[in-house]
Amino acid sequence: MTSPYLTAEETAVLLRFASVRALYKAIPRIGIPFRRCGRRFLFDRSELDRWLAGESGFALRRQARHRSA
Repeated sequence: MTSPYLTAEETAVLLRFASVRALYKAIPRIGIPFRRCGRRFLFDRSELDRWLAGESGFALRRQARHRSA
């Protein structure tokens, strides 16, 4: 059975970032959902799918801010 979590490297490829470093910089800026396991960043595939579909709380708050402006 495969893990439901992706590594930073796998996530960078999935989200088409140029590097893992670019992914790390984007996490706080655009709200990519992640978990920490010690020093490792792990990304739940189902959370990423929801986030990409715009169902995350961050995406919904961001949309609401743009509508009210």
